[in-house]
Amino acid sequence: PDRLRAAYDAALVAHGMPAGDFRPVVDCRIIPHAPLTAGALAIGGHVPGIMSVTATEASAWLGADARNLTVPLAQVQTRVAAHFGISEHDAAQVLAAYREDSPARSPWDLLVAVTSDALVRIPQRRAIEIKAAAGLAPVYACEFAWLSPNRGGHWGAPHGIDVPCAFATMDANDLTREAPGIQEVSLAQMSAFVAMAHDGDTGNRAMPGWTPFNTAERPTMVINRTCALVADYRPGDRR
Repeated sequence: PDRLRAAYDAALVAHGMPAGDFRPVVDCRIIPHAPLTAGALAIGGHVPGIMSVTATEASAWLGADARNLTVPLAQVQTRVAAHFGISEHDAAQVLAAYREDSPARSPWDLLVAVTSDALVRIPQRRAIEIKAAAGLAPVYACEFAWLSPNRGGHWGAPHGIDVPCAFATMDANDLTREAPGIQEVSLAQMSAFVAMAHDGDTGNRAMPGWTPFNTAERPTMVINRTCALVADYRPGDRR
């Protein structure tokens, strides 16, 4: 196993990827098709499901470098321009769009929002659009929007914070342990997941009615202490 792991890490690094980044592989045997391709939809497209993201997916990764917490706006703009290969002017327009829905966003907030979208939210939206367009089974979009006040309140709702809420293990996580309102948030999330597992529908008493995703209205269940079904959630960010 040690030699296999060393060879695997060496192959990842040789291709510009971080060592230890284990991911599923389309081996044409156990996983015969990439997710949401025509072949995959032919196998599992009839299964309803929920696709979710957290509000600040990238905050924990970016927060690992404390300098990002006080990053100046000019540097965020430069980094956006460099990463996406666009001009500084266009990068400024991107950041302006991100402030349409939340004018008070700090440079740190903007960095987290853009990075979260690039890494997680946009791939999720593309996936849910494909699943919905196939029309074989309903798919529901949700965003875990409860922001943790713990550890200084910098982390918001990073990648994985919804997992302890789904399994009621909040005391095992620094960001959810003894946090105000976390019990209500967990109850809503568990209720939706259990309802989906039980009969393929999200209907439950802990949140309002939840419409399956469609590209006309783009309904998203925003999970918080009080849940809300929102059409085209954060349109400025999406644009």
